[in-house]
Amino acid sequence: MSSTPIYAGSVSTVLPILSKTAPYADIPTQGSPNWGGIDREFLQAGHNERIRQNGTIYQIRFAVVNTSVLEQFNFTIWRQNGSNFDMVATTNNLIDNISNGINLITLSSPINGVQEGDFYGYRIKASENSLYAYYNINHVAYYKDGGATSKKNYDWKGNFANNIFVIDIFMEKPNMVFIGDSIISGFPAHRSFITEATTITDIPSTIENHWGIKVNKSYQNMGYAAQTTSQINNRFNSDVISLSPEFVLIEGGVNDVINNASTQEILVNWESMVQKAHNNNITPVIMLILPYTGGSDQQLNTIMYINEQLINISKKYSPSLVVDARCYVGLSRPSGPSGNCWDIKASYTSDGLHYNSAGHERIAQAIKDSFNSTNSSTPPGITTQPSSQTVNAGQAATFSVVATGTAP
Repeated sequence: MSSTPIYAGSVSTVLPILSKTAPYADIPTQGSPNWGGIDREFLQAGHNERIRQNGTIYQIRFAVVNTSVLEQFNFTIWRQNGSNFDMVATTNNLIDNISNGINLITLSSPINGVQEGDFYGYRIKASENSLYAYYNINHVAYYKDGGATSKKNYDWKGNFANNIFVIDIFMEKPNMVFIGDSIISGFPAHRSFITEATTITDIPSTIENHWGIKVNKSYQNMGYAAQTTSQINNRFNSDVISLSPEFVLIEGGVNDVINNASTQEILVNWESMVQKAHNNNITPVIMLILPYTGGSDQQLNTIMYINEQLINISKKYSPSLVVDARCYVGLSRPSGPSGNCWDIKASYTSDGLHYNSAGHERIAQAIKDSFNSTNSSTPPGITTQPSSQTVNAGQAATFSVVATGTAP
């Protein structure tokens, strides 16, 4: 990675192979120019403003209110280095590609080597404010008058405002989107980059990162802590369908059970998500509800019933996969049925519900094992069991090709 200039050109549409990777906010309705200043450089440092995917940036999109006063605009990428930051890349001055309104720019030299968790920024020179940025207490923009004075180990902290200037960032569509609750988000060590008002970050500990390393595929983490299946379903279009991944791993339901939601409601929400994926040519990967040491026998029986019904839902939508990670991370509770894997192994949890990095690694392995390893290196082609049956550790299974695509 270098910080050499990247040249650009304006275009009219987002390339069909791309999807948005940051920020979680959208470009707002434009007001009077209130942002940019005379000679400043900015770093958007809010948690849900960070980039959600590893890969290459091909296009960016942003709005300008008054180009007549704008002299310089550079787009930048920064990476955290301890408490400071290193510049990853900068564009040249984009002023010749900018007009009033929304600007979509294709980078003729794409920014390679971008990592999940990187930050975006921008350099402005103008005779007065030329941009519009909206205020929200959960957003953070650091700024330096006269611009950053170093590209390595730079201390951005100091001047800040609770505003966001949205620059949509586009990379190749992710192979898999992970959507769910705190388990997918990465709690307790990590929060996904759709979460506001936090700085808790430990990307290497997450299910997604472990999976991505195992299979060398791209992903976006769209988990949000404490959500029920209804809440996950409500954002499914914006957080999955709009990204057009090849696969979506869906997780959720334990919060519903904890909050005494009916099994009918849970299953309706689940099937709605599976159906949305299926109708949009996205292969659903159904993760059965995981062990829950803190749950009562009654709650675990309810979860077991839901899991049985999720397998039946999978059979209705081909192609689909079922991930059964229960016995990868669980052990049998004496009061439950034989081989129940209701409780989380103590070495994988601190609270009986969420997982540490070691537990996340085992779940990632279960996801990988749900795909036929014999075909994983020979795309196209994914494989599932003929009846969308589950796969437990050590269980023999026969696979057959049921859909085309690049297998994770």
